[in-house]
Amino acid sequence: MRVGDEVGAIKRHFANLHILLKINDDNVELFNEKADTSMLMPAFPILEKILPLPVANRVWRVTYRAAPQFYQTQVSWNIWWLILSGFLLTGLTGLGLLMLTGRAMRTEDIVKIRTRELEKEIIRRKKIIKQHNDHNKVLQAIASPASLSDVLELIVSTAEQNHPDCLCSVLLLDEQGKQLHVGAAPSLPEFYNQAVEGLAIGDGMGSCGTAAYRGQRVIVEDIFQHPYWRDFTGLAKQAGLAACWSEPVFSSTQQVLGTFAVYHRVPYYPESELLNEIHELAQLASIAIERRLSEEKVAQLAFFDALTNLPNRRLFMANLEKALSSDVRHKTHGGLLYLDLDHFKLLNDSLGHDIGDELLIQVAARLKQCVRDEDTVARLGGDEFVILLSCREVSENIMLEHALTMAERVQKALRTPYQLKAHVHHITPSIGITLVPSLNISPGDLLKQADTAMYYAKNKGRNAISFYNADMQRRADQRLLLERELREALVQQQFFLHYQPQFDVDHQLIGAEALLRWRHPEKGVIPFADFIQVAEETSLIRLIGDWAIRETCAQLNQWPNLPRLAVNVSPKQFRQSDFYQKIAAILAGYETVGSRLMLEITEGSLVEDIDEAIEKLQALQDLGVYISIDDFGTGYSSLTHLKRLPLNQLKIDQSFVRNINTDSSTAPLIETIIAMARHFGVSVIAEGVETAEQDQFLRDSHCKGYQGHLFSEALSADEFARQFIQA
Repeated sequence: MRVGDEVGAIKRHFANLHILLKINDDNVELFNEKADTSMLMPAFPILEKILPLPVANRVWRVTYRAAPQFYQTQVSWNIWWLILSGFLLTGLTGLGLLMLTGRAMRTEDIVKIRTRELEKEIIRRKKIIKQHNDHNKVLQAIASPASLSDVLELIVSTAEQNHPDCLCSVLLLDEQGKQLHVGAAPSLPEFYNQAVEGLAIGDGMGSCGTAAYRGQRVIVEDIFQHPYWRDFTGLAKQAGLAACWSEPVFSSTQQVLGTFAVYHRVPYYPESELLNEIHELAQLASIAIERRLSEEKVAQLAFFDALTNLPNRRLFMANLEKALSSDVRHKTHGGLLYLDLDHFKLLNDSLGHDIGDELLIQVAARLKQCVRDEDTVARLGGDEFVILLSCREVSENIMLEHALTMAERVQKALRTPYQLKAHVHHITPSIGITLVPSLNISPGDLLKQADTAMYYAKNKGRNAISFYNADMQRRADQRLLLERELREALVQQQFFLHYQPQFDVDHQLIGAEALLRWRHPEKGVIPFADFIQVAEETSLIRLIGDWAIRETCAQLNQWPNLPRLAVNVSPKQFRQSDFYQKIAAILAGYETVGSRLMLEITEGSLVEDIDEAIEKLQALQDLGVYISIDDFGTGYSSLTHLKRLPLNQLKIDQSFVRNINTDSSTAPLIETIIAMARHFGVSVIAEGVETAEQDQFLRDSHCKGYQGHLFSEALSADEFARQFIQA
């Protein structure tokens, strides 16, 4: 049969199987292997099993039985199977134990791995929690009234605390988008911060300059090998920096606001985790910067005039209230100027509001140039401006002088022609003045006073200055008259010099001091003290002082036997940038005068810029000029400064000499000045000696020079020559 052939072929591949097969299709026998089983031992039952086998749409029944060979082989192997079963049981027992041991070992390893993973996860979560806490602190600071610099410093410090090997900074881009300025860099050296302040952005301008220019993160692993740092390697080396990467700080509209920089002291490439954290901190910096910019914009709109950018009425009134309260509390004085532009409406109506606006902008700029940093200029509206002078003067008269001088300065500045597009325009101000404070007056009423004074000026014909108080106006008129007369005195040569001799301990003439006088055509001779304040306020002192020095040199030239002639130099005169050149030019006309000319310079003239003062004094000494510090002891110079100053003489102020017998603290002070002069190797002279008691005290204190009415009053040139030159 075909089925038998197929089964036989298959069984030949499995000859080692001792089985007999039988296959039936329902009641039809398809295949059947038969063998003699009569020799089987009764101990072995017949082994047989029937299995159904689906074939196509039918089910065959397959019966397989153990062949006789299987039973024969089984008998011979029974004993061996018993032995092998023992070995197998032993082996299975050992294998079970081994499997249990291995499983325990694997469990221990898994526990260790899971423990390490858990520890890492705990550390990671703690770090995330700390970052969230740090970020919350920054956000709280941003929401608080803290300054932008404080918030940025907190952000930088947060980064440095989380990464101790890093140094961080935030640089802010200016409004023009051209330069970077230091916002916060607490751990970087100060010289480094000063060097990068104002750094221009651009390709190759270090990490930060390039990042701000490109708007992209810049990573420099090694500063000394990177082309971006070619111009800054010396600075980086001095600061101990070797790596720098910079993250741009973007606004919500993707405008670059600045950079967040991270420095390393060794070449280093940052990990992604650090870069991500820096990116998040840069976003916090962005929030802080934008918030402050928004606050500034709101404040600008609320407190500043949109056209001129000057403080508006609201801010000015707040400042005026503070000034009024402070001046009342400290018993000091300030000044309030109220000005209105004459005929401004005519300009607006004829040339248009755009031209009028341009004029107002230029007026605001000129007003800001007229005042000092502590003064306030504001636009109240239209063509009305106010100036608050915070002079803090105790004397009302001095404040009045200062306010009038400021008004004149403003008047002069605003009278200069204006270029308004294609038009050249002239305009003048009417200015009203009142002093701060007036007792029991509100800021609003004070402003009304100045406004009323301004209308007085309008009624006087415009382009005028008027005080609110009648007495103030009278004094202002007197002061204006004095100024005009001083200018006339210069033209008419009404100034002249008197000369007060100076003596040594043996009453021998050692020199003289030239003292300025004014021969007024109506009031007679006026001493310098009566007009110096107006001369100083109006800067006429420069012209008068230059004349006095030229006249002194001319007189020295006529008196070749006079050892030395001193002349006073005012602070404004000394602070002129060309003061040395003027002295050199004057001395060039008198060959024998330089070594006998002494310039008396007040102590207060030197302390404003001590280095510049030293340079000027040294240059003057190189010309042969002697230098005396006038009114010594009344200024603020320190011993350190005094030691550096190139001096020849200290002059004890007459206020000390006057109080020798009435003020117990004066005598030790004079003795100290004399000892100090001796220590520094300069001469000392006392002025204003008027009594024998004063003279005796100075002698006992080893003073070497004397000047005062006890010895001689100031004399005319002829009288001085008769007594001391021709004798």
